[in-house]
Amino acid sequence: MGLDFIEEANQHLQPGKVALVAEIEEEWVIPVDSALEAVGGQVLRRTRTEVEEAQFDHDIAAFKSEIKELESEASHASGVAKTKLQAKLAAAKASLDSAVRRAQQRVDTLKQEADSKAEALKLQLSLAKADVKDRIEDRMKRVKSAHHVRSAKLSQAWSLTKEALAA
Repeated sequence: MGLDFIEEANQHLQPGKVALVAEIEEEWVIPVDSALEAVGGQVLRRTRTEVEEAQFDHDIAAFKSEIKELESEASHASGVAKTKLQAKLAAAKASLDSAVRRAQQRVDTLKQEADSKAEALKLQLSLAKADVKDRIEDRMKRVKSAHHVRSAKLSQAWSLTKEALAA
């Protein structure tokens, strides 16, 4: 999770209390918030996508920084030291490449999840009464929109990382 979320949770967590991290698919936040507030709890939300993107961004930045440092060091080294640095550089680039592949897999998974949710919502829509259909259609639009936003962000990060690998 992003450090900002951890810091926020830490500010709210009192001694003797616990934190619960859960992944919940919800249409309305009020039921969960009300239930937890009734027993003295507090809800702090981050979407799964925000958490994943923060982790992906962190990993990519770390790999790029490591590669840049190793390249700089290798440019001044010679002999055995240069060979060792080049091996470390190759390993760092392989790790970055692996992160890029994971990002692409995540884009593919997000598409499959969005398609699956859309199909389930279509089925619900076909069975729903008129008063519920508008809510389901709205949910379908939000699912598709969220998928497009997440895919675009991950695709952009993936492209930037490929450029970094090519350099």
